[in-house]
Amino acid sequence: MRFGDVFYKIGVYYTHYQCLGHTARINTLLKNFRKQLLNSDLYLFQGSAPQTYLKLPDYVKIFNLPYPLFSKDSFKQPLKVNNHFSQLRSAYSLELIKKYDLDIFLTEYFPLGRNICKGELLPILYFLKKNNKIIVSSAGYPVISEKSIEDINLFSKFYNKIYIHSPQIEKDYLVTSYKSKKEKNKYLDLFKKLAKKVVFTGYILTEQLKFYDNNDINFKKNKINILVNRGAGAYYPNIIKAAIKASDLFDTDFYFTIIAGPATSKDEWKEFKNLLERKKIKNAVLKKYSHCLTKLIKESDLSISTASYNTAAYLLYYRKKAVVIPFQGYGNSHYKEQPSRARLLADFIGSSIIYYPRLDQTKLKKEILRQIQKNKSESYNVPKEWFKGIHNFFKDIKGSGLK
Repeated sequence: MRFGDVFYKIGVYYTHYQCLGHTARINTLLKNFRKQLLNSDLYLFQGSAPQTYLKLPDYVKIFNLPYPLFSKDSFKQPLKVNNHFSQLRSAYSLELIKKYDLDIFLTEYFPLGRNICKGELLPILYFLKKNNKIIVSSAGYPVISEKSIEDINLFSKFYNKIYIHSPQIEKDYLVTSYKSKKEKNKYLDLFKKLAKKVVFTGYILTEQLKFYDNNDINFKKNKINILVNRGAGAYYPNIIKAAIKASDLFDTDFYFTIIAGPATSKDEWKEFKNLLERKKIKNAVLKKYSHCLTKLIKESDLSISTASYNTAAYLLYYRKKAVVIPFQGYGNSHYKEQPSRARLLADFIGSSIIYYPRLDQTKLKKEILRQIQKNKSESYNVPKEWFKGIHNFFKDIKGSGLK
């Protein structure tokens, strides 16, 4: 199938942990499907609890799957598959896929990740493949679990292409996070096997998400503006607490704009507000979210954040001074994505890294001062090709015909 002035019906399946990264990429892809393939209908199969504070494009038909998977609690406790619920979700989705006779089906992250979704997706992928439909994957990064390699090999056979929306250098940094040579070889061997299907597009510079409540934020003039942002706020609340406490160690020449994230719990928000009210120096503002986060990153003098995909992509794009606190997981779980990306940020734009167990206001103050006193980050060389994710994605889709 080649793309042109033809009518397409495109289905997108995605899940999230109440974070904004996956949602922002999907939102940007949907908007660009609309721009690039003008005669297309778009259907979103939303597999997690709806993020009701977000306003997704009204030209997308949204199906919230029953018995939603994942929440921010999933970071702390392993999910258990309920086979009955998986079958119900699968049957619900498959009925809609048949009803609307989809031409293209995109799964976000799966099969590289979201291994828990395999039960509900297998009947769907089998039906689509049997009926010669186009199946593609859209993953933000080349992160896999060693336990899922067998599943990736199995499920990749259904896919025409697996698009990874980062530069290939993210894979080079990720491989160094594997402790044993055996683990590294397994990781590299998988990508060798998938070489004909995998396309590294470069980063997608995501479009700003829209919230139902208007919450625009502007920086203070003639101040050193420090932006503190933990994405959706699904994890690591001490980033916000340490930032509020650290702001009291600076005078009013510094101004802290602190964004806790829309997934912040009521108890967390209460604690953050109490800390802010006890401050001695009035040089900080606390918000739950912002309509203009990418603009704030661009205009800030310094960014403090996790090393999540969307924020990191814009830090690199604007070559911002930054302190990053990469998410490593909780307890025995260990996430490789953000620690490896934090090292990339340190190497390419000189970011400071603070690991969460060591984070406090004193350490944060030290790294803020170190960053502010540096020469401008514009001197760092970050390849422009890293940020052509949308262009390369649609160029490949339109040019290859997804054979």
